[in-house]
Amino acid sequence: MPASIASDCSVEVTAQLNAWIAQVPDGTATSPTTIDFAPSGCYWVDHTVAIGGVNATGTAPAGRHYLYVEGNGATLQAKNLAPPGVGRDELRITTGDNITVHNLNAVGVNTVAQYNGSYEHDGNFGISGTTNVTLDDVHGYGAYGDFVDTGPQEFSWPTVETVSNFTLKNSSADVTGRHGVTCTDCNGFTVDHNTFDNIGYDVMDVEVEDASWSAHHVRFTNNTIGHVHLIVFANAGQSHDIGDVTVSGNVMNTVSGSCFEPIYIDWTSADPVHRPGPYVISGNKLYAYSDVVWVNRADNVTVQGNTSIFMNGGCRNAGVIASSSVGGSVTGNDFTGEATAFQNFDGLSTGYTICGNKLAASGAFNQPAAC
Repeated sequence: MPASIASDCSVEVTAQLNAWIAQVPDGTATSPTTIDFAPSGCYWVDHTVAIGGVNATGTAPAGRHYLYVEGNGATLQAKNLAPPGVGRDELRITTGDNITVHNLNAVGVNTVAQYNGSYEHDGNFGISGTTNVTLDDVHGYGAYGDFVDTGPQEFSWPTVETVSNFTLKNSSADVTGRHGVTCTDCNGFTVDHNTFDNIGYDVMDVEVEDASWSAHHVRFTNNTIGHVHLIVFANAGQSHDIGDVTVSGNVMNTVSGSCFEPIYIDWTSADPVHRPGPYVISGNKLYAYSDVVWVNRADNVTVQGNTSIFMNGGCRNAGVIASSSVGGSVTGNDFTGEATAFQNFDGLSTGYTICGNKLAASGAFNQPAAC
């Protein structure tokens, strides 16, 4: 990064950063191009720093290829609130492939982990229409929207801008107004070994709202979760093209702020033929005011080896509640404090194996029977 671009947050530099990044040549598979920010620098950006996007004439997407963005601990910092309804990320990657961002911070202007619909598109990092993208050791604070928002930009909905082979790792988010991470159209999507705290809505939201979008090979694993207002892992929407989803090894450190289940899978489509699944929910440590897992119109759901801490918030109290769900298992879970390991909510869930769960602190793993 040239020294002529102020790295002390003394002046607004979005346009200068974008002009300089645009002229950096793409790399190759054997020799990626490195973009270096000033070590521990601070860049005042009240607009989006863009990697890729529309071309110079504004007529077609121009993707970037084989770039390694080394943040060196630098910060992209917004100082002023974006206008209501305007989409802004401190950094957005659009229509490219083989891009890594490492050791970079993004700071918005929000200070309260509370949803505000007027500013829900004001996030830290945005990814759309890209393949083979990694965010490693990146850190976000103060987003009114999401820490990381991936998939089609909502202002062009339902444009298909699939994100493929995406990884977020060794990173953290603190204070978002909406979600920690969002996937609306993804194929190969890993969120692993991250820390989330003060999340205004859901930690991870897989929300496939259009029939042309999908979510496959999704991994939400080994993350540490502090305060979240609603749900740890939410998977909902209209599309049925969902499969191979794993939620495993995550640890909640405190209860959420609502009666929602920490794992929430809910499909509004009543298509009797095309059904989302399979899902594996295993080895998580979760707090719950109510049930631990909700499943609606999703099939082949395995819930195994989880531990929940029931806080008795006056809500429902089952380990797993299933509605119109076919096939799956609930085994080996410690649901101490819950009234039952499994509830067939509408009487239409079939084909579940339910055994070897624990419901009392001094009890055995034998509910409703031993396996």
